[in-house]
Amino acid sequence: MNTDKMDCSDLRITKLGFKPQKEIIYNKLLPYADQLDVESLRMYTEIKLNISKAVFAREMRPGCVVWCARLSKYLKYYGLKFSKEDHIALIYLLYELVTIPNLEPYLVNKFGLLFIMLLKKRDLIPPKDLVLPWKPLFDLCERIMGSSTGSIGMYKYFSSLESTLKRIVLSTRYYFPEAATQEMLDLWRPMLCPFNSNTMLATMETLECFLPLSLPPEKAHLGYQLWFHEFMDLWGACHNAPIWEGEMMWLMARLANRNIGYIDWEPYIPLMFTRFLRSLSLPVVYKQTHATKHHKLNSGAMAEWIVAVLGGGSSAQKYLNKFMKILESYFHPANFGHWLLKLKDFLRKLPYCFVLRINFERYKKTWETQVPDSHKLTEDDITSFVESVKPVAMQAMFSKLGATDVIHALQHLATLRPSLIIPQVIERMYANLETLTEPHKLTAAMQCVVAVARPMVQGKTNGYKEGPTHVIPLLLATLPGIDPNDIRKCFVTLQFISTFATMIPFVDSSTASENWKDLTEEEEIICLATADFEDFVLQFMDRCFILIENSSLEATRLEQEEGDKRSKIENMAECALSSSCTALLVQTSPDIFKVKRTLI
Repeated sequence: MNTDKMDCSDLRITKLGFKPQKEIIYNKLLPYADQLDVESLRMYTEIKLNISKAVFAREMRPGCVVWCARLSKYLKYYGLKFSKEDHIALIYLLYELVTIPNLEPYLVNKFGLLFIMLLKKRDLIPPKDLVLPWKPLFDLCERIMGSSTGSIGMYKYFSSLESTLKRIVLSTRYYFPEAATQEMLDLWRPMLCPFNSNTMLATMETLECFLPLSLPPEKAHLGYQLWFHEFMDLWGACHNAPIWEGEMMWLMARLANRNIGYIDWEPYIPLMFTRFLRSLSLPVVYKQTHATKHHKLNSGAMAEWIVAVLGGGSSAQKYLNKFMKILESYFHPANFGHWLLKLKDFLRKLPYCFVLRINFERYKKTWETQVPDSHKLTEDDITSFVESVKPVAMQAMFSKLGATDVIHALQHLATLRPSLIIPQVIERMYANLETLTEPHKLTAAMQCVVAVARPMVQGKTNGYKEGPTHVIPLLLATLPGIDPNDIRKCFVTLQFISTFATMIPFVDSSTASENWKDLTEEEEIICLATADFEDFVLQFMDRCFILIENSSLEATRLEQEEGDKRSKIENMAECALSSSCTALLVQTSPDIFKVKRTLI
């Protein structure tokens, strides 16, 4: 019987008395899994009874604090293992506790963290089942965040309280009533004065946090249609890089992301890309004069907005192609400056946002506004996007700031289109294996190959059938990288080997073509190459022993030791060596394992 069907069977629901919202799936693998239902039901019943007693008695301490802590432990142990009705009731209860007037900051932080945990899986509760008023939450934020720390008095004030409050607002704004947008505009619209920058900034920060943007399309007249054109006209009139435009950018990015296909962004696309280009602070001069003002836009908001307006016949892809061609030369290793940090951050976030949109459109089941079929990303849209970002990612592989951001970009691009990304990464890997004068390029290339390892190993199931044929030659070619004289290259090589070791079994399958006659050409090449696995393992162990012998730590008697005299690098090398050997030993066949054991 299917495990999921067994877990959600009618008999189990009858015993529990409810259908669980969202359990921790790994609990069923515990050796005492059959006892968890009785144990969790007893614990939850006790929590529910005592927390209600504490609330009725108005006993904040220790009653509510203690039993809210128990509820937090229950969520960590069992997940959201209660009925939907109880889930909604608990959310209402915690919201009322958080918004109690003049509640001390310590309790606001305590109850707020539990409230965030209850709303973490918002897909389980659609807005039609839960409505939370926004005004009490705004009053709470105004009382704590709008005043100085000294005015709070002698209450214990957490440094993380402001971030907790912001997370509460971000979790709650999906459940504000439909009339909330108009009420907020009535309250804050008079404060939108561009001539008073500080007031304008504070108002835009509040609007960016509180404005609900996820209303269904048929109720858009109660939501963004009340303010969208007004805000865009206001932003267009203030073209001198005001301090509040960063918040405006986040507001528009979230709006575009939550309402893909329902807003006509076409008139604003040229101006937005111009703002993006100016916000990067590129070293461009005109008659030896630098621009004195730069738009203060976050790279994450820029990436989110660009991805949201792609597809559906939009001209955004054409502007993105031009935008990436402009940026390509600034990623060259010879170029270095303060602008490079923001460029690399943008390069990392752009493919990530694109992957999130693909996942939302094709796989995620949620109550949120769905993208209409006319504006969903097609296969051609995906190919065009990858081809526009690929030259920039390849240019940035050998940057002076390292390949950390590029690794994430290549990983997402290779997931989308392996056949376009992996061949060029492998080509650069082979080219740098032969050079002796630029070791930093070899380590960067190895890190990039590790980033695309999964789609590379999957082969034809992921659209690039030649990928697995390169794995064994690359493993053999990187063995000289385990060198005690270059510890950084040694770390990267061990990471390279351990990554592939966790994905492929080290089994000699060179005779497979004799038993299976229907193998493809690529499969035959892979099977014949597996004959080198034994040599690879033996060479790997030899180099590991050389690395151990070159360690500066000498073995001494236990009573004569004066603490660990190893350096930090040697400690890291020991951990890397241990994890790599473990990964390799687990994946080897019994025959190859016996050969390795004779060496040890």
